Amino acid sequence: MINLTNNAIKKLQEFVTPEEVIRIGVEGGGCAGFQYKFGLVPIADTFPDDTVIEEEGVKVHVDAISLEYLKDCEIDYEESTFASTFKIRNPDAKTTCGCGESWN
Repeated sequence: MINLTNNAIKKLQEFVTPEEVIRIGVEGGGCAGFQYKFGLVPIADTFPDDTVIEEEGVKVHVDAISLEYLKDCEIDYEESTFASTFKIRNPDAKTTCGCGESWN
């Protein structure tokens, strides 16, 4: 199942409202074949067959097809002097592109 790190949970709690959830998915594209879709969506834009991961009030919705590609993924949040970003670590990704935005 998808794991949210403590850093990711804390950051998501800062801006997720009760009317929104996080949606993560996989779509074709990018230079390596697949890319992640990750962001806030209104609860009205979720589907009954979504898998929902909920930790400390943060709900992450995943569609059934994307779930197969995302099993055992970890979502983390990293901050440095020059950047801050959510990172998705996928142990099943064989290769990634140079910028790290897409994978195969």
